[in-house]
Amino acid sequence: MAIKYDIGKNEYRNWIVGETDFQPEHLGKYETIFTLG
Repeated sequence: MAIKYDIGKNEYRNWIVGETDFQPEHLGKYETIFTLG
């Protein structure tokens, strides 16, 4: 699992965060807080 910071295009560049391989069993609280904060 790797977080990508450059998947947004045009005016959304550097504003959209995504993952290359999402696996729910590895989801931790820090990832949820990271995306909210």
